[in-house]
Amino acid sequence: MAFFDDIYDRVFGKEQTPDPVFVHKLLKRSGSFLEKYEAWKKGRKDELLELIDTSLQLKTKGIEQDPPTHVLKFSGSNAFAVSFSSDMGAEELQFLTEWFAAYVLQNLPYKKANGDVMIRERDNIVETIEKIYLKPIATEELPADQQFGNILIENFVVGTKPSYMKVTANYYMDRMYKPHRPFEELTNFLLKPVYE
Repeated sequence: MAFFDDIYDRVFGKEQTPDPVFVHKLLKRSGSFLEKYEAWKKGRKDELLELIDTSLQLKTKGIEQDPPTHVLKFSGSNAFAVSFSSDMGAEELQFLTEWFAAYVLQNLPYKKANGDVMIRERDNIVETIEKIYLKPIATEELPADQQFGNILIENFVVGTKPSYMKVTANYYMDRMYKPHRPFEELTNFLLKPVYE
């Protein structure tokens, strides 16, 4: 049970003292990554999205299936995560991270606020975290339409091994903003896309 608790805390966060950061830089994809990513979009992407969708649906019924998925709901944020599994390619969680961000930017009124890579040491293990932060495009209309709220898409690598990726929507609950769209709608949007 301690292993699951550790993974759960890593996926959904836990109050901790900050780990030392060795590198913090802008997220830039190499040409070779982008070539493999384009091939993945044409090949395995749809199959993997379907597997994740099925895994999330079964998770709500207490059934575990590969790839392992996790769901978290709080009053100000919601998230789902996908853990690496042995039938995935080494870069598939990175490809998912890239694709989710690109799909939101192409189809919803969002802008990229930041994209970075942080490398730090945690419990004597080097952890790499890629983050893409998306914000709704602001309008002058009040109350503001926050869509799904701010969306954070993260990919975690522990040592040299892929670990998990996570999509989090953080939303505002005050009179300056319209109510946020349901997180389930965002999940469906990402996992059951209307194809380009």
